[in-house]
Amino acid sequence: MPATVIPPSDSPSPATNPLPGDDGGGVPEAAAPEASSPEVSVAEAAAPDAGTADEGGGTTPDAEPTGGQGTNLVTDGDFSQPSSPLWAVVAGAGTVTVTNGELCVSVAAGGQATLGWPQPAGSPGAVVAPGTSYTFSYKARATQPLSVDAKVGQSNPPYAADFESANEPVTTSVQTLTHTFTTSQGDSSTGIAFAFMAGSSANQVCFQAVALVAN
Repeated sequence: MPATVIPPSDSPSPATNPLPGDDGGGVPEAAAPEASSPEVSVAEAAAPDAGTADEGGGTTPDAEPTGGQGTNLVTDGDFSQPSSPLWAVVAGAGTVTVTNGELCVSVAAGGQATLGWPQPAGSPGAVVAPGTSYTFSYKARATQPLSVDAKVGQSNPPYAADFESANEPVTTSVQTLTHTFTTSQGDSSTGIAFAFMAGSSANQVCFQAVALVAN
């Protein structure tokens, strides 16, 4: 998805990123980019925890999130708070702006960024119960098409992933990406990270309606 959590085209991407709010202790620094397949890590694991079951997911152009109907566990997932201080670039470099319920990260050509929640260090994440089904969804668009790595996972050691999806397609039109998963592990502070590369020219990636809901 407590202190912390937990980056398309021609560009490389880091294999591992710090978690939101991490102060550097015990969390790997962003690795040197490698070719065209970005990968974001909530922790040292590069893949979902063995107890995680991905029960389905996909991309629906300009659709409302589907799945769980309960309370959204992501505080300020609608980016309604001024400047959305619970969200920040936690790896790489990018400029964050928030306008009308949309958070955008501008990244320079060849750059990469990981947007993480919750921030700052010490902010509580979501409480995830073992054996419970969750729906993770968000809307995204970019000035140029690219791939985004999305992860829900522990914000404290051992930083295991509850859910991870690499190479999510993001285009110039707003799309909703929705996934349902069940994790075998409980966690009192789960966070969220989105990682991406700018490519050969500058890019801006924008997010809306980030939600984690128990089904």
